[in-house]
This record gives sequence, C-alpha cells and structure tokens, in this order.
Amino acid sequence: MQIQELYGKKEASGIIADCSFKIFFASNDCQTAQAISSLLIDANERKESFSWQQIMTLPVDSQIILLDKEQSILSKKMKYYDDKDLSSRIIGPVKI
Repeated sequence: MQIQELYGKKEASGIIADCSFKIFFASNDCQTAQAISSLLIDANERKESFSWQQIMTLPVDSQIILLDKEQSILSKKMKYYDDKDLSSRIIGPVKI
C-alpha cells in the first residue's frame, strides 16, 4: 500500500484507523486488495463482505464506501461532468 511506503506500517495503520469514512476502488495489487478486504468485515456475519478477488475485479465505474460501524456499500462512481445539474455548476479556472 502506498500509505505504508510513505509513513511506515505502524503510522499508516493509525491514519487508516482514524479515518471514519473510506472509499475503495479496484486494486491491481494483491496485497492492497487483501488489506482492503480485511477492513470490509460484515458486522453481523463476522466475515469479509468483499473478497480480495472481488476487489481486484471491481468494474472501473464502481467503488466501495465504508463508514465506520456500518455495512459497506458497493456503488457506482458519480461523474459530475456527465450530470446535467452538476455540470452546470462548473466554473472556469481562477485567473491570478
């Protein structure tokens, strides 16, 4: 995981634990997919809600959302530029 390379394993674990809202995308790295899978534990069944294989094969337009103490959610990514209401709010770059 990139965060471990940057901060070290202990510090990275602390940072991840302190984030109550997490969004995960498909991973092409087995170790990262396994780490994500271990975070996605179904509270009722006490097992992983997504296997590392499922995480590695997530469609490009999908994501997994995790809010602490809640069931993980598989959702589609929202593309603001494809949404008529949201794209109308886009402003140009700020000139300095």
